[in-house]
Amino acid sequence: MNRARLLLTIILAAACIFVTIGDIHLPSAKGIDFDGFSAIRASKEIEIISSEPHSIYHPRERAKVKEYLASRLEDMGVKCEIFHYDSLQDKRGYVFNISNIYSVTEPLIEKASSYILLIAHYDSSPAINVKGEKVVSYGAADDGYGVATILEILRNVLATRAEWNQGIKILFTDSEEYGLLGIKSALDYQRDIFEDVGLVINIEARGVKGPAILFETTSGNSNLIDLYKYSPSPYAYSFTSAVYNILPNYTDFTLLKDTLPGLNFSVIDNLNYYHTNLDNFENISLKSIQHYGDQILPLVSAFLTDLKYSDPNYLRSNENRVYFTIPFLGLFSFSQSIYLIIKIITSLVFLMLLVAYLKQSRISFKSIGQIMALNLLIIAVASAAGYLVAYILAKANGLPYRVINLAYVEYEYVFTFATLLLFTVLYTITYIIIMRRRKISSLNFIASGNILMLTLSYVSYFKIGDSIIFFIPSFIAVVMFLLNIFNYSKYLNILGVILLLMFVTPIIYSLSVALAIGSLFVVTAFWGLYLWLLLPLTDRFVRRNV
Repeated sequence: MNRARLLLTIILAAACIFVTIGDIHLPSAKGIDFDGFSAIRASKEIEIISSEPHSIYHPRERAKVKEYLASRLEDMGVKCEIFHYDSLQDKRGYVFNISNIYSVTEPLIEKASSYILLIAHYDSSPAINVKGEKVVSYGAADDGYGVATILEILRNVLATRAEWNQGIKILFTDSEEYGLLGIKSALDYQRDIFEDVGLVINIEARGVKGPAILFETTSGNSNLIDLYKYSPSPYAYSFTSAVYNILPNYTDFTLLKDTLPGLNFSVIDNLNYYHTNLDNFENISLKSIQHYGDQILPLVSAFLTDLKYSDPNYLRSNENRVYFTIPFLGLFSFSQSIYLIIKIITSLVFLMLLVAYLKQSRISFKSIGQIMALNLLIIAVASAAGYLVAYILAKANGLPYRVINLAYVEYEYVFTFATLLLFTVLYTITYIIIMRRRKISSLNFIASGNILMLTLSYVSYFKIGDSIIFFIPSFIAVVMFLLNIFNYSKYLNILGVILLLMFVTPIIYSLSVALAIGSLFVVTAFWGLYLWLLLPLTDRFVRRNV
């Protein structure tokens, strides 16, 4: 074993993990004097909005937020309307009133034929019980982030109003946190709000930090993703829409996505802050707010100025795109047909390589079968251990175990990281033992891992229309599998390790924070699948003779 290469691999792997799950790749917050989107300027709005809880059970405080938002629009020279909906009632008989805030701004030249609609809700979550204690949210992130981002975006685009060809509509909804009543009322009584809308952007928050993820689009998103390419700091994965559809979560966007083309943004880290008293101004992330603005402002500007969006149907499409981001490398997107062609070509190349390596006796069906069975057993055991850890932690914290949205577990991320690290160490030891005692080539590991990942990618593709979480790692491994035909190409395996980590680490992070620790068994299983490819690629770079 080459110790220098091993040390280099450890350093590079640690760096990849650090930069992709930390906030180092997020844009730094811009100051008040910055001529563009400023997170610090937006935070001033949040400080006022989140000074008090303002749920439907706080009518006086909610009215203050409503009046403040209306005054801010008026201060920017934008007239707004307030729509009142009276005598609504909760399940316990509590009667309350709600109000939506709406504005429309036309281009200076003439009335627009198409509009962008920006949506965020301004109510905070009602009180919830956390370990027997009733707590109430201040709504700093949920949805102070959304409201403040929209106000700061509006301030920016109004400066270029002379260049507009399309108009902008803004809807601040009330009572999103209680049954989406605000957006439902708008759809029932003010349908004209949604007339000639060519694009909806909804801004939410399911935590207080981390990247602002484009986590959902409407079906037929091909043209939407083309627009999204204007963003200089994209963070999006097409598989998140499929994951979100199985979660018991809803936003205002839920009621619009079947009729209007749109994009839904949110931070998702940390669930323990979500809807609790920890969602306050002291815990906001300026980097996250800046990331919202840096992504969304260019889209709004492009939509308002480019004549092609004057057709409100322009962004509609019958085709979906498969897309993903790799930090620092940007957004990659493919049409479904091109993506399928790439999958088929990759599969054929892999099959030809299998035949070639079998003929050269560099791999064998017996070894591949043994590794497949053993690795599946290891992943199953590790997944069961992940479930056990989550179950024990839930009980230790006095919480009922549930697979999704298991919140308020102390040191959740520490236990998640420790579980994955311990699994990695044990998996690596097992791998080394197999390699030394059985004298099995690392190519057998790559081959068996690719067979499984490609199979899963086809199942996933035809089942939900997306398979990047399986196919992209397999694609990278197949390229490395191909390069290992040549004698000195094994040094390129470190490149495969880096690319794999840059892709899979954000996915593991996203799954961990989105599903919470109750789904640790799922996260552990995915990490096991990725290790199946990472370890042999690392081995081929580190060892002198493979």
